Amino acid sequence: MQVRQFFCPDCDRYFPERLSFADPGKSYTHRQANGVARRWIFDCCSKQPFTEVGALPGVNAKTVERIYYQQVKVRLDLPNRYVAVRRLGIDEIANRKGKSSYCCVLTDLDRNVALEVLPSRSKTTLIAHFQKLGPGFCAQIESVSFDLCAACYAISKRFFPQAVHVVDRFHVVKSLNKVLDTLRWKLRHDQSLVEALKNIKWDLFKASPTVVQQTRLQEAFDYGPLSRNLVALRDDRRGGPLSSAFRVGSQPR
Repeated sequence: MQVRQFFCPDCDRYFPERLSFADPGKSYTHRQANGVARRWIFDCCSKQPFTEVGALPGVNAKTVERIYYQQVKVRLDLPNRYVAVRRLGIDEIANRKGKSSYCCVLTDLDRNVALEVLPSRSKTTLIAHFQKLGPGFCAQIESVSFDLCAACYAISKRFFPQAVHVVDRFHVVKSLNKVLDTLRWKLRHDQSLVEALKNIKWDLFKASPTVVQQTRLQEAFDYGPLSRNLVALRDDRRGGPLSSAFRVGSQPR
């Protein structure tokens, strides 16, 4: 909607119209920010990415993320929320955009719900929290998922020695993509006259390439068989459609 703008001759300045149903500078109403709508956004976020949830009511993904974690803090007072946890997720989110300030989120991966939002992901904070939860909680954990943070792995081994320690898929795929892009650049630089190696960057990273793009990639792989192996490995970890189409020695489908 369009918000009217007024001019104050005494102050010699312009100011926007104040709305009774929305705060200044916000893209959502009080009704959407509270009550049923807020709980609906929270429930959707447990099954879909923030971007997809935001597209339904027309809300920015960062706003959806903010609403979600505000609801998490409200629901953290629920008793016995740690009792049924068997698979634990440890991750970080930006506390303040652009401020390099991060907090740590503990998640029940089976129920896909947040358990705790810690002020930081430092070793001191995590150690104090797991010591507070006690050995009973630590003994019931069967697997722990985290990113490539060495501190998380060390803490996980210390408090959950009986568990399976897993690096989450996103960071594995991200690392493989980085290696794949470096190799692509090297092949392109060393064999600059080969047409098949030109303009294939986004074909490599696309989750569902078209038949034409798959054909271009197959032609490019003839000049660098290691690329074929990396793509097959990356897509096996990602679970994408190329995991079977680009196995070593296979033909394009």
